[in-house]
Amino acid sequence: MSDQKRHRTGIYQAVAGQVEFKVEGYDSNGAKITGAEDTVRLYLDNQPSTGEVEYVKSGTGQAEDCAFYELPAGNSPLDVRYRAVDDQGFMRNYSLVAHRGSNTPVPIVDTTTLAPLAGSYQNMHPYRFRGTLDVSLDGWVETQIQPAAGEDWLPANREFCAFSFELYVRDRTTNDYGTPGSRIVYRELIGLAHDDGSE
Repeated sequence: MSDQKRHRTGIYQAVAGQVEFKVEGYDSNGAKITGAEDTVRLYLDNQPSTGEVEYVKSGTGQAEDCAFYELPAGNSPLDVRYRAVDDQGFMRNYSLVAHRGSNTPVPIVDTTTLAPLAGSYQNMHPYRFRGTLDVSLDGWVETQIQPAAGEDWLPANREFCAFSFELYVRDRTTNDYGTPGSRIVYRELIGLAHDDGSE
């Protein structure tokens, strides 16, 4: 659908906010029924939340397509730069997660906060959640990540594995039939290796 055909609050007012629709009742003869009227306040937003991962890399390694990094230690931190944004503020949540090999989850945390890389809407003023735009002016977040609970990136007896870092978002909207689920908006694939000298 083209932008010209999309319905969003900008059609009715310059900034995000409530749009009021007046509903009136009429009888079978087309005559207006006295007192049969109501005002419905809605937000219209067909612009989905978006996101991307600029890179996931190790140290001074070059961020590039088909990147491969040899880690100095089994749980060496990785540098990541990502953003998950919704200009109108209708995002429900976002999260950056990791999988290795045959879709094996690898819980990851921010090395500073020791918390997962995620954010979600809070039911309080101003009743908006713009994702990482609420953290930085351009929405980009740069941080370091490690496997949670002191685990290593690679399983025992493995010196190499392919990794997928996936950015999920979920919109806080409805199509009047239901609410959308989480969806992947970006996937970054890299290879990681580490020789622990056990052999």
